[in-house]
Amino acid sequence: MRQVNVSLPDNLRAELDAASAAAGHTLGTEIRNRLQGSISFERLGVENEGFMQLIGLLGFLTRKQTGHMWHKHAAAHFVFRRAIEMLLGRMKPAGDVVPFDELPTDRPVAVTDLEAMAAGLEAIISHGRMLQEGEQLLLREWEEERRQQLDQFKKIFETPPPAPRSHMRKPKPEGGHE
Repeated sequence: MRQVNVSLPDNLRAELDAASAAAGHTLGTEIRNRLQGSISFERLGVENEGFMQLIGLLGFLTRKQTGHMWHKHAAAHFVFRRAIEMLLGRMKPAGDVVPFDELPTDRPVAVTDLEAMAAGLEAIISHGRMLQEGEQLLLREWEEERRQQLDQFKKIFETPPPAPRSHMRKPKPEGGHE
């Protein structure tokens, strides 16, 4: 490692000192961790970086609005989640949601169904690791079940409905004989 002399404003130095003390490590470690985090964050791309900042702001505003942190109170979580959904709705590109024509061969989740893709990506984030082959297989099985259910649903609407049956009896002719 090489040392670098950096001048910091007093208020920034005080914040970094407090953060390093709270984390139980040196000021140098705190600065290195924050710089590494900043560089890693930039790798997400400018669009994602801006979106993540908006999500962070929504978390802050949710706490200001409700008096609770979104991850510690069910109602605050609801407000935070709905605000994110609405933000995403405003950012939706024009056009219909249609399956992809082509997908990368090295994609993290080996499925093509959009719902299964989302579930697989969320699982990677939640578990903090790539999915193993057995997990990929379960996801592909789920994708196939969804596809079969969709096919059955489509068949229901492609088949014309049966002609309505009348439950009324024919009126008897006058005289009582048919």
